[in-house]
Amino acid sequence: MNPAAWSTLSQGRASELPAAARDLPLSHASVRAAFEARELEIAYQPILRARDLAPVACEALLRWHHPTRGPQRPAQFIPIIERSSLSLDVGDWLLETAARQILEWQRAGLPALRLAVNVASMQIHAADFASRTQRVLETLGLPPDRLILEISQDILLDRPHLARSTFGELLALGVDVEVDDFGGGPSAVTRLARASMAGFKLDRRFLDGLSPDNPGAIEELRLLAQLARDLDLRCTAEGVQTEAELAALRAIGITEVQGHLFCAALAPEALTDYLSASVGGGPGSATS
Repeated sequence: MNPAAWSTLSQGRASELPAAARDLPLSHASVRAAFEARELEIAYQPILRARDLAPVACEALLRWHHPTRGPQRPAQFIPIIERSSLSLDVGDWLLETAARQILEWQRAGLPALRLAVNVASMQIHAADFASRTQRVLETLGLPPDRLILEISQDILLDRPHLARSTFGELLALGVDVEVDDFGGGPSAVTRLARASMAGFKLDRRFLDGLSPDNPGAIEELRLLAQLARDLDLRCTAEGVQTEAELAALRAIGITEVQGHLFCAALAPEALTDYLSASVGGGPGSATS
């Protein structure tokens, strides 16, 4: 799972603590205790249509504000969750909570967004993962085509036969599966299409190379974007930080973008304000 920025409030909380206090080692037991004590939270970062910056989806991201140590870095505690069976319980909770939030925004007259959720290898390889996902969708009434499950490239390589079986069940439900932090080339994009992936999010390295002084990197990204269009795959650029990057991505033909240039990952209440502004006064007025 890729960490996104805290909201302004969360950043303020974090600054009150010495960095050493926030970076103390964490254990599986402490993370499980945090989940059971309901200390885990969800922040939401919008995914925008590049052409006009209209919100089209929203990624749900785990956050943890420790009662004494303050906000914990996602890179510290999320790998602990992903490597254990805790990922199943946390994953169910995250999907259900985020789906409720997406539907609440829709009922309030805000855009009917797709929901993107990161999925760990342990979840994909659980025999009942597809049925657990279906149960949440049916209970809440979220259409399956509004859900995007983001996986790492490694999941496609680790026990691929089992993964393909689960993917088949998810596809049968109508759920989209995308690859996060995609760093491959044209042949890898073709393999994603053959595996019935719905799309991929570009690794940040592609954006780092966007410069007039680096025409090779621009051409590489242009080729990936064109191939994605030809194969009917979504190609999303995440981690967009500057107007120059946005302009280059638009020129290349990237259709969806995400990043701090537009909006940080926010608590539900703050993102409600952002979405309301995007409908009433145009996106960007609530960027962080």
